[in-house]
Amino acid sequence: MIKEWMIKWGFGAGFSAISYYIGWSDLMGFLLVLMLLDFITGIVAGAIQGKLLSKTSYIGILRKLLIIFVVIACHIADLVLISEHFSIAGFEINSPIQLLAIIYYIGNELISIIENAERGGAKVPTFIRNRFETMKDKGDPQ
Repeated sequence: MIKEWMIKWGFGAGFSAISYYIGWSDLMGFLLVLMLLDFITGIVAGAIQGKLLSKTSYIGILRKLLIIFVVIACHIADLVLISEHFSIAGFEINSPIQLLAIIYYIGNELISIIENAERGGAKVPTFIRNRFETMKDKGDPQ
């Protein structure tokens, strides 16, 4: 029979390994929270509009998973390609490629949350909408 300490040790070792390859940071945690908020606001907006589809939700989850894989790949690229750490404005940057990817995806998630809120009928202040529209216009064409 598996003892409780074996399960706890297994989970601890597993999450440590995952954390190493993901390159966990506060920004990564922030990105995951925004991804969850985007998913929830998308469901709420779809329900309000009467367009809540399980296939659309499923595709949204798969896209979020792909984003996580891109961020992981960027961190692994940092581990392999970059041997020096950078310091910018007093902040230690261990994974510059991953950092840029996370910042890009954080911007996308914020834009999507605002769009979902507007689709659901929530009023978004003009200065916020304008700021994110500017970011959207300057981003990569999709």
